[in-house]
Amino acid sequence: MSRRSRKADSPSPRRGKGGGGKNLPLAGIVLLIAGVILLLQTTGVLPWDMWLGLWRFWPLLVIALGVHILFGRKIGWWATVLVIVAILVAIGGALLLGAGNEKPVSSVTEPLNGLESADVSIKFGAGDLTLTSLPAGSPNLVEGQFGTEGQGARVQLIRSQNKGTLTISPNRQPWIRWFSKASWDLALSQTPKLTMDLAAGAADVKLDLRELKLSELNVNVGATDVEIVMPASAGDVMANINAGAANIIVTIPPGVSAKIKKHTGVSSFAIDAGRFPLSGDVYVSPDFDTAKNRVTIDLEVGAANVTIK
Repeated sequence: MSRRSRKADSPSPRRGKGGGGKNLPLAGIVLLIAGVILLLQTTGVLPWDMWLGLWRFWPLLVIALGVHILFGRKIGWWATVLVIVAILVAIGGALLLGAGNEKPVSSVTEPLNGLESADVSIKFGAGDLTLTSLPAGSPNLVEGQFGTEGQGARVQLIRSQNKGTLTISPNRQPWIRWFSKASWDLALSQTPKLTMDLAAGAADVKLDLRELKLSELNVNVGATDVEIVMPASAGDVMANINAGAANIIVTIPPGVSAKIKKHTGVSSFAIDAGRFPLSGDVYVSPDFDTAKNRVTIDLEVGAANVTIK
């Protein structure tokens, strides 16, 4: 038999019909979805606590994976699509559960009512955030406006005798509203002793803290422009600044001593070496040990431009 005859008589490979055929690379697609979610969370578009609600939907994922294993060869890429849809439904449900029942507000005014100290936590996504101080003698702890394209923000104040815990966070909305740009304008009282935690994503942040009695500041930001004016007469202030691809400007008011330690990646660093000369691995004011008002700054930044003046 000739070579041509043998080739003609050999069976041809069967082609899948209908929904059959090769499966899509499920593992790669799942990793791609997870990477996109993590990127949106690190930039502040999606909330980190979304994962707390996701566990409620794990049976849905188990069912979809079971269908993929049992019928993947028969229905082909439709099995992979089913798994992807199940993942997206679970994520959407987790976000809806995480939104809670509290209604968002477009403005806030919370009275002091005898508060002597307060822990302030601000979670911010994308947009513009401005924070300053209320006039001296104001009866309120906080006043603010939330221009988040009709979505507002969520505010919670818990009082325990003369201490308060104030939390301000975005109003999380599903799907298209994730990408809304916020515009917040906040002001805090000069009266109580404060600590502050700030987390922001792709934002433009301006913090004028010079009149506040702030003892501790923790800033965690992503791709952000940050301007911070430190307190002018708050005694000892501890400031931790953790940033990714950011532009950071820190102003230390006249008469305030400082100690600055930096842990930087690929970044530029500019400092007023006349006020804060380098001593070992820290920049420190000559009178730091005896100063009445002083700030200790710990910088941990990645691809950032940092200016301290």
